[in-house]
Amino acid sequence: MTQTLKVTLPAALDASVNYPKLEELRIRVETIVEGAFVQMNILTSGVTNAHIIGSTTTQFTNTDGTANLGKSVTLTAGSNTLRFKANSTFYIAIENKFLATRFGDSTSLFSMVSGGGTVAGSIRVSLALKDIKYVNYARLRGDVVFNGDLADINKSALTYLSAEKPLTPSDQGTITGSISASTLNFPALTYLSLANQSKITGSISGANLANIASFIFLGGTGIGGTITALHNSIQGVTLNNTDVAINLSAFSGKTALYILNLSGSLAFGNIAGLSSVGMQRLSELKGLNLSGDVAQLHNNTVFLSNVNPTSGLKNANAHLSTTYWTNKKADRQYILAAEMTLTSGVDQYLIDMAGLDLHPDSTSTSWLKTLTIRGVRTAASDTAIATLTGKGVTVVMINP
Repeated sequence: MTQTLKVTLPAALDASVNYPKLEELRIRVETIVEGAFVQMNILTSGVTNAHIIGSTTTQFTNTDGTANLGKSVTLTAGSNTLRFKANSTFYIAIENKFLATRFGDSTSLFSMVSGGGTVAGSIRVSLALKDIKYVNYARLRGDVVFNGDLADINKSALTYLSAEKPLTPSDQGTITGSISASTLNFPALTYLSLANQSKITGSISGANLANIASFIFLGGTGIGGTITALHNSIQGVTLNNTDVAINLSAFSGKTALYILNLSGSLAFGNIAGLSSVGMQRLSELKGLNLSGDVAQLHNNTVFLSNVNPTSGLKNANAHLSTTYWTNKKADRQYILAAEMTLTSGVDQYLIDMAGLDLHPDSTSTSWLKTLTIRGVRTAASDTAIATLTGKGVTVVMINP
């Protein structure tokens, strides 16, 4: 049987339809708040053009929005910021998407210029990962912007991946897919955030995180597995409400860390693993199976919360922590306010705190003047309680 090839010539196409062209990228923008003043931040390696398609009213504007620049502008090599006042539903078309090297520069791909509110509350943006699958970009940064399968991310040169999904609106910027040690093998990645992308599943066990020196934000995803090691210069880790496990010993020596949220994860281990972490607040260690001497925490830490709420956490269990208190460090200056479990040493903790000063921030922060302890004290700490009360500190005892 003879086979034939049918070729449809341009003349046979519907002339009323503005079809995408080869190399072109189209980003759909739907207006939620009319007139929202928004900017798009993109970095390119050469000269190309950007167009607004499908709107009779939306145009690119100058820096402060006082003059319209038309529906087409030229992108030059380097960082480009395109500003517009959103109306109706339209597309931003980049003629040559293969020149894009960063989607989102120092800020998100889309951000507000002025007028208050959030981008997600002002416009609804959709950029399909499959449409840039073969673009050699180094950065993807945009909340509720990217959608599609994680497998369509071009990971060869990617150093920065931030595709967070705020809890609201829940219908924007959804990424799906499963990760594993092989699929998360991004050779150049230094920043990873997939927070609240609940449809991303899989296991992080065995994944190469050695180059991620800044942030790992996986809270609210469907990811599980175990993280065994972190970069020595890691600055932030959030694993809240996941099935990801990590031993607190992995944080030993991580002096650059200033963001940590492990609440509701499967993190575990001796709290002494955080002794070199100089964060002022360790407030997100809730619902974890922790052990060890709380007195070993860094002197800069002035608030600890390792309580176990009865609801609100993915992995909430009944009072897992077996932490205790021995003796304060000799050079501790400020009271360690807390919501914590102490299986022993309650009296000594109260006596030690009575001899310290309140942190200066306590004048405007009530929780720095509250000691909530699940444990048992005796009359040995009566004098300490009176001293603390005189300093304006509230002591709350909860029976274990």
